[in-house]
Amino acid sequence: MDKRHDSFRKEYGKNFDWKFFTNVFQLQGILGVVLSFPFLAACMNPDSEIYISEYIALALFAIGFAGESLADYQLNTFKLDQASKGGFAIPVSGDFPASRLFF
Repeated sequence: MDKRHDSFRKEYGKNFDWKFFTNVFQLQGILGVVLSFPFLAACMNPDSEIYISEYIALALFAIGFAGESLADYQLNTFKLDQASKGGFAIPVSGDFPASRLFF
């Protein structure tokens, strides 16, 4: 199991599986559905004209993609630094924590 989940396991105790399912996995599923709506709206547009809402959706996607890419880069850099120190840790600064549901 991922070491990041140890604090959840201690906090939730014997209800770990159920609470992790409801508090993490279902939340991620709901966010996945909500965040896919801009793509659904663009796909359902019967006109060949692109509306302002589709440009906004594209801009939000680009910002999100760039943010996730930056967070992944920061995580990789942090992991390489931690590997050289011989420890396990999770970055608590930069964009990485904001890009994950739990820190």
